[in-house]
Amino acid sequence: MENIGHKSAEAINVVLRDHQANAHDWLFSSLTAELHTWTERMLLYFKIQFDGVPALLVERLRKRLGHYRNDRNGFGILDEVKIDQNHVQSAPFWRVLVTLAHELIHLWQVYNGNPPSPNRRTFHNLEFRQKAFEIGFFVDKQGRTQCLPGNTLFRSLLKEHNIEVPAVFEPDSQIHKSKPSLNLYQCSCGVEVRVRQSQFNAQCLDCGTPFVDKRSLVQ
Repeated sequence: MENIGHKSAEAINVVLRDHQANAHDWLFSSLTAELHTWTERMLLYFKIQFDGVPALLVERLRKRLGHYRNDRNGFGILDEVKIDQNHVQSAPFWRVLVTLAHELIHLWQVYNGNPPSPNRRTFHNLEFRQKAFEIGFFVDKQGRTQCLPGNTLFRSLLKEHNIEVPAVFEPDSQIHKSKPSLNLYQCSCGVEVRVRQSQFNAQCLDCGTPFVDKRSLVQ
């Protein structure tokens, strides 16, 4: 699927956003209003060329934390971004923002890149993973996402608004001298290596992304 160009806001998406903010008897009214605010920040900060308004939904999803739909849904609405209800109710807010950013990268790819065709088995191709890396995420082919360390765009944006992002994975401090186990590390293109170090600072020469501990990857 080729990109479909720059996108301006459809009127229904704007009306839906305003309706959600004013539906005070709805459990997720304040949350979706805040997520819309963060969407605007991310679109600008991450230079995602999109002038539209995503249709944010909060509902139960199966085996995923978020989902972006790149065609019109059953109401004829474009740019549907779903966030799992259990996720927003139980996860720390910074983690919800990771999911939101992940789905906005899908949106970016639809309008500014070359998303995979619908019959492909993976929706996280190299272009997607490279864009995610630029923003501050390690994403593997299955879509599992980890925040990269350092002064990344994502961490910097959240820090501007007094939200700290902790390390996703803290290696065990205890060193086992007998029968040391091998830790499994993976790069963005899927190459896996096993090493004894609890911290493995290496970079894949094929995709240019660092190897990260596979146990730290979350969907």
